[in-house]
Amino acid sequence: MLRGFVLLVAALCLGGCDRMGAAFTPATDRINAAFPLPDELQTASTRLVASLEADKPAQQLTADHLDKLLKVRALTCTATSPVGRFDTAAKIKGKVTDLTCFKQQDTLLDEWIALRRVGMALRDAPLYPLAPLPARSLLPNFAEHVSSVQAAADANVLVVRGQQRFMAVQLPGGKQFSSFPIPEQTSRQPSLSPNGRLLAVPVSKGLRILEVATGNLLWSTDKYTDVIAWLPKVDVVVLTQAGTSSPQFLDARRGTLESYPAAEKSLTWSLLIDGGKLLVGSASTVSLMEHTRAANGAMDIVPVKQWTLPGYRIGGVLPHLLSQGKKLVYAKGSEIGWLNLESGEQGAWQVFGTSGTIAKVSDTAILFDSNMPGETPGITAGTQVLDVEKMVIATAKDLEARDGQLFSLGARTGYLKRGNNAVVIGGSVEGENPRELDRAVADALLAQQLAKLNDPTALPVEGRTPERQAYYDTLSKQVRAMNTANAIRDGLPRDVVEAIRQGRGPNSLPGQTMPTVKPMLTNVPENARLSIIGVYEAEGATPRPGGGGNRMGTIKINVAPGSTPVVLALSSYEPVTWMISNSGGRKISAILVSGYYDSTVIGQGNAQVLKIGSTHAYKMESPEYVRLKQDVGRYVSNPVQTFQGGYKGREFGVQ
Repeated sequence: MLRGFVLLVAALCLGGCDRMGAAFTPATDRINAAFPLPDELQTASTRLVASLEADKPAQQLTADHLDKLLKVRALTCTATSPVGRFDTAAKIKGKVTDLTCFKQQDTLLDEWIALRRVGMALRDAPLYPLAPLPARSLLPNFAEHVSSVQAAADANVLVVRGQQRFMAVQLPGGKQFSSFPIPEQTSRQPSLSPNGRLLAVPVSKGLRILEVATGNLLWSTDKYTDVIAWLPKVDVVVLTQAGTSSPQFLDARRGTLESYPAAEKSLTWSLLIDGGKLLVGSASTVSLMEHTRAANGAMDIVPVKQWTLPGYRIGGVLPHLLSQGKKLVYAKGSEIGWLNLESGEQGAWQVFGTSGTIAKVSDTAILFDSNMPGETPGITAGTQVLDVEKMVIATAKDLEARDGQLFSLGARTGYLKRGNNAVVIGGSVEGENPRELDRAVADALLAQQLAKLNDPTALPVEGRTPERQAYYDTLSKQVRAMNTANAIRDGLPRDVVEAIRQGRGPNSLPGQTMPTVKPMLTNVPENARLSIIGVYEAEGATPRPGGGGNRMGTIKINVAPGSTPVVLALSSYEPVTWMISNSGGRKISAILVSGYYDSTVIGQGNAQVLKIGSTHAYKMESPEYVRLKQDVGRYVSNPVQTFQGGYKGREFGVQ
């Protein structure tokens, strides 16, 4: 028997020792030798295993999994070209013609390695330990134009995007420790992992995830477009799928990609809540999600609750959680929208412009730049602090709009302002000259209205109708009377009181007037019937030509004949042309218009039309309706006789 084995070995050697070696080498090894991994992929796999040197069990598991994937690669790509026991690598290379299969398998292997590296980096300790930010400090000025800043939630890391490069700096001192090119041009915002180690950069056709410390590319994919959420505690990354925009999640512990079971299929943002829950949302929805890891290692993801934002839309800037996670706050043009996550109530605060950005500076306060021009009473131009619990607005101390553009620090409390000469960063802001928000808004709206009435270029005195001039004179007298009464109450000197009574400031020259306070309309009889009508938009509304709003349409208001005068309060979110039909010639004392977008009134006859704010309401039981009544009450004291509302409207009647 031994003699027969020796003869077999001799025969194999006569036929070539390579064949003998092949007989004792697994087929998968010979196949992979015939079609080796590309150099960069081989290097990546070697580095992955080496990086786990400190964790031998994890290193062995990773090496074993890589070996299995290589076996799958070999067997999959030779399924139609069986490999014989004595086939050498050279012979296998000649037999197999499906080279595309190897490229596809290499792509899958490369993705698996990349996902493992992303998962490992996500679980790492913070790149720089988290430490409190000072109230205000200066950073070295960035050489490039700044289009965005990303602050890590759990690390003292800030990534700044310039025109061509990303710059990573250590907080709070601002020492730059890394700089790397933007991989491809894109208009969408990058996303920084909580530990400050990973930066996800959306590009025109896909997503790139880079190491912040080195700028090295960890994962390049055209299957996904954005990172919505980083969840290091459960080893999950939520992604947006290319083409469908549906959410997927990367299970970094298993290296798998699966569908994310959110109710909303076009997610754009997320916020972590204490306790492991996650808020995810789009422009018009907010969902609460819960994530747990089962005993077998599988992820259990459950939608808990969802809210719809019918009239208040979240833009491209990340919202903030305040009031111990109970209130979601976000910028929306000239207003700040809010959602109470406990009660479900929602609404918006008029603040006259936020430049599209708000920054969280405490658990109850946000920072924003107001666009209110000039020295308008109530709300002035500049950087403002709003306490969302006390509903008090104040001017930011030692911080001004001219300090530069305001940037939010995202999920981290604090702000950054970048001007031409300096970069200011801080974790908190003090306010001065606090005012109740409702009163500040009322004063600002009234000042705008009076400015229009007293604008000599828009309405010269000689061009005013007698009725208009009489109304203006009445307003002026009432303002002076109220200012005088306030001055006497406050104990001001007699000469100051007299200057105020004449409509001058205490140190002004004759003819210079003081800031005004809110008057009631004086031409509204006590018996006038106040009717409020509110909609979200007109029925059959269509997009406004040239932009400037969402959808516009016309709503007809039929005023019934009668001897009792009426006051109309008309509110809407979208722009509406309110067409007044008053064939009976009934007296309309005033028409008060309120809405997010500017609406117009036609057919009003001699009725005075006033823009009173941006509140809109179409449900009587809503908090918006309460605010709308308050806004109306600043101009007329008449009780509300009727309220008519609906999401859409075409025609209403007023008795």
